[in-house]
Amino acid sequence: MRFLVTAATGRTSAGVVRHLRSADEEVRGLVRDKDTATRTFDDLHGVDIVDGAFDDDVVLAKAFRGVKVAFLALGSSPDQIRLEKAIIDGAVQAGLPLGQVVEHRNQPRLRPVL
Repeated sequence: MRFLVTAATGRTSAGVVRHLRSADEEVRGLVRDKDTATRTFDDLHGVDIVDGAFDDDVVLAKAFRGVKVAFLALGSSPDQIRLEKAIIDGAVQAGLPLGQVVEHRNQPRLRPVL
């Protein structure tokens, strides 16, 4: 199964990428800067990088192509809501089911949004 991890070079997302790769999962990282991603993941083979603006429809279509699950985590910024909405819209366009993370006894679980 291929996973998309947004803002893959960020602290949380980079940890998610490393965890998924250690489980031998296919990972695609959506990043703003390919050079930073190359330095961040130079030790991880099998990480496919898509770089570009997080609100660019062409970039998002490429990022979501063939993906079954997406992890969305962006840092706080004045553009955070707009960028997250663009990424969610890209997921919808790609046909990904939307889910929400809920916590149950300190164990995060993904459940579909109805």
